[in-house]
Amino acid sequence: MVMSRLQKIPVVEEKKGNPLARVFDDLVRFCRSRSLFILHYCTGCGAIELPPAMTSRFDMERLGIQPMVSPRQADILLITGYVSIKTLKRVILTYEQMGSPKYVVGICSCTVNGGMYWQSYATAKKLD
Repeated sequence: MVMSRLQKIPVVEEKKGNPLARVFDDLVRFCRSRSLFILHYCTGCGAIELPPAMTSRFDMERLGIQPMVSPRQADILLITGYVSIKTLKRVILTYEQMGSPKYVVGICSCTVNGGMYWQSYATAKKLD
């Protein structure tokens, strides 16, 4: 980091190397700059994954990750379980209520590719 003479603003020099490592470094820097607030939207068996992360063994709050109850205060929408066509409307409405920057993270097989409900006409096959 180089300080310019006229201003006291740090100037970041471009680093050459792996672009994926640069993206990861930017993500780590962003996560360390502020706390991340998660809104958990559960529709199935994936809900069992989040409570252990909040307990003393893993303690996600020591990493600056905290659960929220309002979409207006959340940064990350964590979706676990399958998403049906009816609940997809509610997920989109929740996403629109979140402030920027906002991210959606889908965990479990049901969210990513439909899971065991992939043949159902009422299930969204992939959450984009």
